[in-house]
Amino acid sequence: MREIKFRGKSLMNLEELEEKYFTNDMHDNGWFVGNLTWYGNEPWIVGDIIENDPDYIAFDFWVKVHPDSVGQYTGLKDKNGKEIYDGDIFRDNDTFIWQVYNEDGMFMARGGEYGLSEILIEFVTEHCEIIGNIYENPELLEVKQ
Repeated sequence: MREIKFRGKSLMNLEELEEKYFTNDMHDNGWFVGNLTWYGNEPWIVGDIIENDPDYIAFDFWVKVHPDSVGQYTGLKDKNGKEIYDGDIFRDNDTFIWQVYNEDGMFMARGGEYGLSEILIEFVTEHCEIIGNIYENPELLEVKQ
């Protein structure tokens, strides 16, 4: 059974995160990994429970994230051991660019030659390398004419 977790980019910049005592071991350049919860239309990434009793629950952290940046962990890693999330962009054998997406609970990769191929992500992860994500690097998906 795969681990269920999410990743999202904080609405705060790195300086604001530091001021709020978010240490570098809690995030990767403003990207947080943990549980996903919603407050209205606002997504939050929430860390593990560190203490609880009948009156309260204390979490390791909670941070509001950009809605468009939220992606679920696929349960897979690239050839370098980096976790692959919905929205990641990877290169397959230094040849084709692929985008990871979730369709009806299945993680797929869209891309290949001229961006016309779709495949279950399990079939391409062995040789892939994450090179970015659709939130920060959409230009990586531009089809070359």
